[in-house]
Amino acid sequence: MRAAGRPIAAEIRRGLLLALVLASCALLLMLHAGITRLADDFVLSRLQHDAESLLRAIEFDADGGFAVADRRLPAVYERVGSGHYYVIRGPGGELRSRSLWDTAAPAMAGPGTNPGRRHVTVGEERWLVWQQPVR
Repeated sequence: MRAAGRPIAAEIRRGLLLALVLASCALLLMLHAGITRLADDFVLSRLQHDAESLLRAIEFDADGGFAVADRRLPAVYERVGSGHYYVIRGPGGELRSRSLWDTAAPAMAGPGTNPGRRHVTVGEERWLVWQQPVR
């Protein structure tokens, strides 16, 4: 309903401006969600490739123990706080990248879990975690 004394052109401009602002906000939200998804998918593909590299770097000894051959891994896993971390858990114990230093790795799902990604918060950081059970 039009206010008394206000021209119709002003009402139309006000309505169009409101519609434009709402449409712009909706577009920005969709753009943000799309870019976030694209970045997560890119990082996830890198995590999957890193998992394959880690599997190739594992060496087993005669006692059934295992170790990661550091010479087969990029130096980023040696640099503390690099943002590239790994934790390998097995019956013989746990191997952690040096880059984790004293940061507690997030808890993982139990054995028999399908590979998957999830977002976790560690301290003030948001991590994208890839977990892949291997036999």
